[in-house]
Amino acid sequence: MPTYKNTSGSVVTADGVRIEPNETVETYSYLLNLPSGVSKISDTPYWNDLIISDVQTGNNGETDTIEIPEIVNGEDVKAIRGQIYCAAGSCTIAYNNVSNTPLAKLIAGYTFPIHTISRVIDSIIINYTADSSSIRTDLRRI
Repeated sequence: MPTYKNTSGSVVTADGVRIEPNETVETYSYLLNLPSGVSKISDTPYWNDLIISDVQTGNNGETDTIEIPEIVNGEDVKAIRGQIYCAAGSCTIAYNNVSNTPLAKLIAGYTFPIHTISRVIDSIIINYTADSSSIRTDLRRI
């Protein structure tokens, strides 16, 4: 989230973050207890855990592959949570390879939740099983 600068002549610690004299640090959390000489100089970098938010469409027999990035905004993607929502039609969902069975089957109006505790998924394969199928994928880094 914000960027802070220590204009004091000594090393300070603010909410566990060590800041050297005249040092500027970027954090992904707001520092609540600022010592004398430390000030917020910017609201960036902004924190955002969203790694994928997309709509895919396809017809019966077509396939889409959603690649899970290894790094987003300089941070490793070690685990993910999110969902795939089927807005129209139907599809099957596989992790990493279409031969990874059983396949999850998804029909219009239903959501398939995804939650991992480690990096076990590199890709999600969507196989459309009806014409004019539409899905929405939202995945976040945890």
